Amino acid sequence: MNGMREIEWWRRRRPEKLTHSEWQLLHRRLVDITPRELGGATGLLRAAVAEDHQAAFRLALLLLSERPKTTVLRDLAASWALLAAHAPGLHGSRVGDAADVLEELHLNDLTEYRHKRRNRLAAPGERAAALRQATIAERYVDKAAPALARYRDDLKEAREADAPADTEPAEPAPDAGAMTWDVPTKRVIQADALPGGHRFEDKRLIEEFKPLLGELPLAGRVTDPDAFVDTLVGSFPWMADALTPMRDDLRLRTYAGLPWLHVRPLLLVGPPGSGKTILARRLFAQAGVGCDILSAGGASDNRHLQGTARGWAGAQPCGALRAVQHHSCANPGIVVDEVDKAGGSARNGRLQDTLLAMLEPGTAGAFYDECLCVDLDLSSVNWVLTANRTAGLAAPLKSRLTIVEVPAPAGRDLDAIMADLIGDVAAELGVRRAALPTLDPSLLQALQTDLDRHGDVRRVQRGLKRALAQAAGRTRRPVDA
Repeated sequence: MNGMREIEWWRRRRPEKLTHSEWQLLHRRLVDITPRELGGATGLLRAAVAEDHQAAFRLALLLLSERPKTTVLRDLAASWALLAAHAPGLHGSRVGDAADVLEELHLNDLTEYRHKRRNRLAAPGERAAALRQATIAERYVDKAAPALARYRDDLKEAREADAPADTEPAEPAPDAGAMTWDVPTKRVIQADALPGGHRFEDKRLIEEFKPLLGELPLAGRVTDPDAFVDTLVGSFPWMADALTPMRDDLRLRTYAGLPWLHVRPLLLVGPPGSGKTILARRLFAQAGVGCDILSAGGASDNRHLQGTARGWAGAQPCGALRAVQHHSCANPGIVVDEVDKAGGSARNGRLQDTLLAMLEPGTAGAFYDECLCVDLDLSSVNWVLTANRTAGLAAPLKSRLTIVEVPAPAGRDLDAIMADLIGDVAAELGVRRAALPTLDPSLLQALQTDLDRHGDVRRVQRGLKRALAQAAGRTRRPVDA
């Protein structure tokens, strides 16, 4: 059947790496296939079609509750859960619930393979497929919350949502621990349509960015600012003091009833290799808003940030709107790396000058994009800038930033650094942590001494990879790794 390939994407080694266009294609395929398999478009499906991510998750549960006998129905359930697990702006606990569902499905694949192997029914290639599911399951274990008890309530609500209109649904039992949250939205493009033209390039731009018209979700759900920041401190203990301004920002926003992620523009200043960029990426990943990285070091103009005017070949809107497009929310994160090394001129445009307009709330709320020829509201975009020193930054730019001094890590921070770096290496290789070779204690001591001497996370990362390579040369890989 046409379109079936996409509903198997949840079985990919790294399904979270789907591109924005692939997410949209998967949604369209599910909208097309699900009614045929269910025998009609139910009320719950209509809500999921409208990109109600709560409905998408409940639809996945409803499909699974019927114990699907066919692979197609199981793939449909898993695909709806995959969409919910990576939905911007979805209630944080529901993201964990959806991830739990996916984890169970992947582990079921492994269990099924083991059953076949015991009965000598396993086909060639099934072992690799089953181990791939185990790898994916382990990745979801890291992000999933232990929320299995909540499934019953969601399933009940799903069935009530699909009840006939003349049926009075039962009153749901109160749940003191459950929180409901209507996803807040915001218009980024301040127009009902994009001005067009007859040129092919103009039509391309309109088609590409038309999905951003209308309301977009404000993603990230920070209900407990202290727990959120404490998790970051656990991975970056040497930055505990540097994270205090962020903690204060999030506390105030939560008190005001504004729990979606938005922090004042930050400038992290510290020596090379102190983990500034890694911290910024982790912040946005933990909040669930995603981020784009802009390397400013040596930039000779501001095109990546400002965009290019319509009429030029390959014209693109400003970098902030492209981040909105990449992450499907109105408040993505943007990391401007090594901003103190940015070049530029009055003729070609200075990156720091463009930042002035994008960081000031007043001008960011009405930023004119020369490519799409419309005003943009970029005031909800989250900014983190990094620099080795502030000497090269203009005073007006520094006045718009919360400047935080980041110290270099020390040997005592090695355990926290290693926990993250080993996870990164495993993800890069597409294997489980347990599949990596065991490191010799003397090598770990050498890495700790190096960190004390140089305070450079990048050096530790390179040393870790060398140590793993040496250990791999002396160790046979486990059969089931």
